[in-house]
Amino acid sequence: MLYCALACMGRMQTFQKNMHWRSCPAGLLYYYRALLAPVFDVWLSIMMARTGAIFVALAVLATLASAISDQGIVYLDDYTFDKVVDGSRDVLVRFDKEYAWGDEHDAFKDLAKKVGEAGTSVLVASVPVAKREFEPKNVELAEKYKADDEGKFPLYYIFRKGATEPLRYTGAGKKANDLLAWLAQNTGAFFGLKGQVKELDALARELMAAADAAGRKAVLAKAEGLLGGVAAEHQEAAKYYVKVMGKAVESPEHPAAESKRLSGLVGGKMSDDKRAAMQLKLNVLASFAGSARASAKSDKADL
Repeated sequence: MLYCALACMGRMQTFQKNMHWRSCPAGLLYYYRALLAPVFDVWLSIMMARTGAIFVALAVLATLASAISDQGIVYLDDYTFDKVVDGSRDVLVRFDKEYAWGDEHDAFKDLAKKVGEAGTSVLVASVPVAKREFEPKNVELAEKYKADDEGKFPLYYIFRKGATEPLRYTGAGKKANDLLAWLAQNTGAFFGLKGQVKELDALARELMAAADAAGRKAVLAKAEGLLGGVAAEHQEAAKYYVKVMGKAVESPEHPAAESKRLSGLVGGKMSDDKRAAMQLKLNVLASFAGSARASAKSDKADL
């Protein structure tokens, strides 16, 4: 209001120096316009501020509505967690801020959609965490799994079927494909990752389930027979399937050991082409469900 008064006085004095405003109707009109302009400016500023606040509120509401309807994601809390994550299936759980948003949240939604489209039994869940004095949210649950460091959110865990302890994701990448590869490696689920061939994926699991070397050798023969029918763009991956199977006939531990070795290398410094080739091999190794289950012990979270 002080601004309005000073501005009005300044405008009136300036106008009076240049013309006698009472001398004509036009001058009178100009005078009142000059006098009221600052008031209009302040009113306009207030309305714009209110409009901005409304837009912010609408954006927040849109975010909340989106979170409630995130397709493929089951939101859990202190009361529902143990009822859902009960060891009866593989569950990927994200611990994140109460109202997740941004690139990492979009990647997680993309992952959930791909997991759903793959038709696997893997469940994708999220636990919103809010550490505040007034109405804290799921803090005890987050502390139980050492997932209460808000500065490191989001944190990802796999609760495997039949396991008593979860696996914590320690990779650098948090894009959908990064998490899918990790999920496939540790659950044996088929998500159709780059390099995976569905028919050979099934044979890889069959080989790992065979009781002895003779049984594994029989499965290897089936895989070799399929090579000729694999599309040209999948030939490189198909040959790698057969190569791994060949080594697994006598050494069933080979897929797990190789997966662990490559996982340690893929995060290092290398060309993009080499990293892509290495990731393709890791995706193939993820088809060997036995290798994922066997190697899980070395990747347990330090709870």
